[in-house]
Amino acid sequence: MPSGRLGPIGSHHLTAKSIQTLLDCARVKPCAIIRVNMAPARFNDDEVSAHLSALPLWRLEQGEIVRDLKFDNFAGALEFVNRVGALAESLDHHPDILIHGWNKVRLSVMTHSANGLTEKDFDLAARIDSLK
Repeated sequence: MPSGRLGPIGSHHLTAKSIQTLLDCARVKPCAIIRVNMAPARFNDDEVSAHLSALPLWRLEQGEIVRDLKFDNFAGALEFVNRVGALAESLDHHPDILIHGWNKVRLSVMTHSANGLTEKDFDLAARIDSLK
């Protein structure tokens, strides 16, 4: 990457100077809010292990954290999935959800934009654990 460039944003590149210009603008007058979608930092293997140790109901499987749950009946599984869905919507971070065998749920979590596991995944998993 050429010197002074911080990274691609769509088809544009941010430089230290362009960021400083935006910050200067914000101090002087109201500016349009610019939303930059940047992938969260991907955890390395040691960070994944450390975070996973705090979530004993989850396991690492093919680059995702996974949890299997079993319910008394289909209605219980579906009710839980709906609560996970509402939580995921509120966080704008969505697990893969599989209902199978009429009373079983499998949750798989990873951050697609980071192509791996991030703080967002472990936060979501901990919040899901508090639902059941």
